[in-house]
Amino acid sequence: MSPFKILLFVAITAACLGSVMWFFPEEGFKVSPNFMVKFPSWQKFWSPAKEAAYTPLPDFVLEADESSAEFLEEENESGANTDEAKKANEALLALSDTGTLKMDSILLAKKVAHPLEFSECEPRALYGFFASLDAARQGQGIHITHFGDSQLEGDRMSGYFRDRLQNQFGGSGPGLVSLIPAYNQASVKQTVTGNWKRYTLFGTNEVEPNHKRYGAMGAFSRFTPLVPDSTRTVPYTASCQLNTSKGMYKSARPFDHLTLYYGPADKPCVIKVIEGTDTLDIDTLKGIRTLNKYTLRVSRAEHDLTIHFESLHGPDIYGINLDTPEGVTVDNVAMRGSSGTLYTRTDFEVLSGMLKDMNSTLAIMQFGGNSVPYLKDTAECVQYGKYFARQLMIVKKAKPGIGIIVIGPSDMSYKDGDTYKTYPFLPVLVNEMRKATHEAGFVYWDMYAAMGGAQSMPTWVAADPPLAVQDYIHFSPRGARIVAELFYNALYDSYYKYRASLKKERL
Repeated sequence: MSPFKILLFVAITAACLGSVMWFFPEEGFKVSPNFMVKFPSWQKFWSPAKEAAYTPLPDFVLEADESSAEFLEEENESGANTDEAKKANEALLALSDTGTLKMDSILLAKKVAHPLEFSECEPRALYGFFASLDAARQGQGIHITHFGDSQLEGDRMSGYFRDRLQNQFGGSGPGLVSLIPAYNQASVKQTVTGNWKRYTLFGTNEVEPNHKRYGAMGAFSRFTPLVPDSTRTVPYTASCQLNTSKGMYKSARPFDHLTLYYGPADKPCVIKVIEGTDTLDIDTLKGIRTLNKYTLRVSRAEHDLTIHFESLHGPDIYGINLDTPEGVTVDNVAMRGSSGTLYTRTDFEVLSGMLKDMNSTLAIMQFGGNSVPYLKDTAECVQYGKYFARQLMIVKKAKPGIGIIVIGPSDMSYKDGDTYKTYPFLPVLVNEMRKATHEAGFVYWDMYAAMGGAQSMPTWVAADPPLAVQDYIHFSPRGARIVAELFYNALYDSYYKYRASLKKERL
């Protein structure tokens, strides 16, 4: 091809592209509801690119990283359950004796990046929960049930938060886990054999059950079909292995109570529990109630348990609780894709029965993020807030006296040209969730503000090492640990003020 033809081709191509840039809509062209075509405008093409203004990492985020790293290093080297550590904790908590507040222990809040936000009408909304923490230190068993979306997957936030509390107030074990490992847990390793199926209230099922009994985890597992096969004579068999010897956090590894929650058993179901090569128990699951339970006392150690099942038509299994009868246990209930608006659609009796049986004294509701990308106006934010408030009231009714803390969404970014921007209605949603939470009489923690506010997610992604992943939505394991540290600091600060107020009332 001659130089003239090459030059002519380049000129024609440039003219065509220039025409497209001149006439193409600046906001883009929507091909489908989920697909948008954009083209750089004439002005943007010739204008020098401006450096995006992202919010830098606040100092308190870096301090939280150092604090959590120091805690993990100390816990890994010598454990936080040494006699010296226990004595230090007892001295720091004995406000009625010392009358002082010391905030310099690694096990206490180092700095509060963003406090818990209480309603003016309910400044003592967590006093019942704080009293249960004191009772846990004296030998009572309590649960904190951490509900949330995919930010919780892998036990990332819950695991760190659990370890902090268990080292502070006693208790061990990972708490409530699904029988089928929907995702890898940081505190328990699970493997299954057999034809297990998982049915969820927050997703699409291949076959929809004819009931709404999903339990506290919003899901149940089965190893036999939903509809029994009347011609079958050979029982189905399945198993689940639970290994806690490789857990990330030491406090979650040992437990001495195993509780299996299950639904109506139409046919007898044989259950066999094996520890290593030793058979601990053989029993039959029975019961026609919507919520039944099987319990087994095991040795308090790091475990390698295998649970075998055999039945012609096994029951729905809502979850397995692995804990101790004293101290604090934190349940990780991650529901990928959930907006947190499912509690008005689940069977109330099963939800209530599980929360009561576990003695859940605090529910942490961490939702909102899955709705952010789809919000089109303020009215939709207001509507979500009102609907979410109804969910909170269901949980409150399910376990009377339970404390509730709502954790709103983090900063989330979408790509606009060469830069990332905070979703436009995210701050509006945060305000509506705060308003709905306070009007219901509960407590709000602003994760969006705690991490730095608008335009902070790109900084977390760009951090070295990264504190968030490339979807500009989810935290990395390190980032999740930092957020858990920030939340723990805020919670412990409020608890410490509660203890101080008790001392003043005694004077």
